[in-house]
Amino acid sequence: MQIRKALEEKNYPANLIDNSFDELNPKFKLKNQVCIFLPNEILTALEKRSKKNMLTVSEQIEDIIRRSCINKKTKLSRESR
Repeated sequence: MQIRKALEEKNYPANLIDNSFDELNPKFKLKNQVCIFLPNEILTALEKRSKKNMLTVSEQIEDIIRRSCINKKTKLSRESR
């Protein structure tokens, strides 16, 4: 609110202020988007692994999640036999 008030006092247009603040809020329109916050040590490990695998950090995270789901599905399939 302090930033908004300072901008208003400098006569910035209200719509420009509103649009600027709206840009700061993530707009998740697809259900397959996830926002996570990671501790530095986990992010460092992911960066190292992604570099080794020639992936971006996002691609590495996606790969880990995909493999985890596949392994879980395979494990459940074996247990049901």
